[in-house]
Amino acid sequence: METKEKSFTYLFQLCVCVFLDCLTVGISLGTLPTFVHQTLHYNNLMVGLVIGIQSAVTLTRRIIFENAFSTTLVGFITRKPSKEYTQALEPTTLLYITRDDFYTLLKDVPEWEKFYRLYLEYAYVNNTNRLMSFITLDASERYRQLLEENPEIVLRLPNRIVASYLNVSPETLSRLKSKKN
Repeated sequence: METKEKSFTYLFQLCVCVFLDCLTVGISLGTLPTFVHQTLHYNNLMVGLVIGIQSAVTLTRRIIFENAFSTTLVGFITRKPSKEYTQALEPTTLLYITRDDFYTLLKDVPEWEKFYRLYLEYAYVNNTNRLMSFITLDASERYRQLLEENPEIVLRLPNRIVASYLNVSPETLSRLKSKKN
């Protein structure tokens, strides 16, 4: 019995650490459930609990729709594993290019160099504006800005994703939506 209690205490501490980590950077959703099942040998109920906890704390940093370009830019540039992951919410066809092939295009195709420069500028401005919105705007102002700039997010995506993107609880998002109507 003592071993089970120690394991549960360890699992609880691990979940708290993952919760705090996910609040700041996010980790691959499959990492912890695999550890809980394969290393700690917990049953599917505990694995499901871990998945539920992870889903509750996952942050949405960016949302990309059809015909758009997306990358975890820091990992791509530094060649280090990304602390972010990409999740498709709808059926998706993914096209990709290796870093080496990408840099070959930069060297050989002048238009690709221009595309990359413009993309980096866009990413910088977009990330800075998003960060500033969390500092300077309250939840209702961020929601109003989202409706003005990209209403498709609110129309197409589940409330939990929209709430995560706005950095508010789903309940707060529901209140904001009801005030808007």
